Amino acid sequence: MGRKPIPDAKKSLQGTLKKCRMQETSMPTTGVCKPITKTTAPPWLTDKARRIYGDTAKMLITWRVLTKLDLPLLAAYAAAYANLIAANDDIAEYGYFVTTYTDKGVTRTLHPAAKMFKDSLDTVNKIGAQFGLSPVSRRSFDAAAGGRKEEPKKEEDQFAEFFK
Repeated sequence: MGRKPIPDAKKSLQGTLKKCRMQETSMPTTGVCKPITKTTAPPWLTDKARRIYGDTAKMLITWRVLTKLDLPLLAAYAAAYANLIAANDDIAEYGYFVTTYTDKGVTRTLHPAAKMFKDSLDTVNKIGAQFGLSPVSRRSFDAAAGGRKEEPKKEEDQFAEFFK
């Protein structure tokens, strides 16, 4: 197991980053892990889920993070997001609780859409984080990409800049 590797961006800030020790986190440019440029929604998705799939796919394609292997996960994300919206609409229309009148009295229970809302929200958050759709996961993607984009400055240059 060992300890977790230190991100290249942090090593660069510390001044300990060397080219031979840089982490190879870039996506392969061949095979199934190659970023794709277009996709279509699977036919089993609802209309709302297809729109969500298309919008999210466009965004992930522009970020160059969507591959063929990610398409089923993206479809699951879109379906969960559509379920989340449907559950929210039901809760808005009928309320968060259901009141049942019986001969023994009044019973208030949680609306079934409330559980569906919670489950869908959890799924959307988990899958979305894998694609970088949450602020925390985006920050970790930016830190990983930051170490690859620019060459680290040499210690002499940083020292000279400090005294300018």
